[in-house]
Amino acid sequence: MKRFFSTLMLFAMLASWGSAEACTAALVKASKSSEGVPMLWKHRDSPDWDCRYEYVQGEKYAYTALISKDGKKTYCGINEKGFAILNTVSENLKADTTITVKGIAITRMANALAVCATVDEFEELLRKTNGKRRYVTNFAAGDPSGALAFFEVGSHSYKRYDVSDREEGFDVRSNFSFTGDMINPGPSVPRYDIVMRHMKGKKGHNPYEFIEYARNFENGAGVNVMEAPGTFVCNDLTVPRYFSVADMVAICDKDNPRMLVVIGHPTTAMAVPVYVKAKGAIPQCAGGAGGRTALDLSEEARAKIYRQIDELKFEVNKPLVNELLKIKSVVKMPSKMPKNIEAFNAKIDALFEKHAAKIRKVLERY
Repeated sequence: MKRFFSTLMLFAMLASWGSAEACTAALVKASKSSEGVPMLWKHRDSPDWDCRYEYVQGEKYAYTALISKDGKKTYCGINEKGFAILNTVSENLKADTTITVKGIAITRMANALAVCATVDEFEELLRKTNGKRRYVTNFAAGDPSGALAFFEVGSHSYKRYDVSDREEGFDVRSNFSFTGDMINPGPSVPRYDIVMRHMKGKKGHNPYEFIEYARNFENGAGVNVMEAPGTFVCNDLTVPRYFSVADMVAICDKDNPRMLVVIGHPTTAMAVPVYVKAKGAIPQCAGGAGGRTALDLSEEARAKIYRQIDELKFEVNKPLVNELLKIKSVVKMPSKMPKNIEAFNAKIDALFEKHAAKIRKVLERY
């Protein structure tokens, strides 16, 4: 009876999911992944910058996820079974506002991480809440079996796009759905085009290339705005934007589920590995008070990088950004969790302090 009640509660929470995040995401199937298992990437854009990576003991499974400061919102993550999930907003699907249950997708994604071990299990949850959801969104899910798919989710139905069906071996979404109104898909199409253009033609993909996409100021027309004339240039059609705050590359490894993660704006952030089996042992620069330190660094830079044009459009200080982009910092992610994870994380945090000092030295000149 307790299990039945818990399942009913999960279905009710699924029905209240919706979307409030504007992000870019990509999926890579196992045969095209350098890790030999599916990979999922989420580049998070949001006016809510207070987030961190945290280990959580769920109802059935423990997981590590990107969560809000208050812990009520889960933006993406991976659990101990190697099941990973993320979402992006869909701006061209219409929600059924007559459904009385309210909510947003990011407030309840934790429940999928807590009870799902496979993509099919997640799909079953979606199937049972058809007609009960008030939200629209794009979900993506993957697991160690090789299952990997985008789900374009409406209030009454959804469509599953399996990456195994794609000849390229990968798939991409920004903030539109192919099942929606493609005459008016919204302003995110250039970000989709940018990532598709860079991924096409490659024999394989690794986690580190997605960190480069997060720092790539090329626009949808294929022009790098960092090479445009003038000091301040518009970048509202690039992957990194004023609202960019985090990245996750999830590796669906059944033995060592892990993520390469970023906290903060991509021009200042440091990419570091996080392991689910490490439990609460997370580098400070990715979680807790240390995560706030990384965000503080990000906001210091953001204040000098950007000037606002209108409510949602911003220009970037090109000379400053070009200097910051030269400061690359990615910590290599071992496929096996280091035996002394505390010492490993301590080295990461020491590297972050040096990284932050380099960033601040540049900022002082502007």
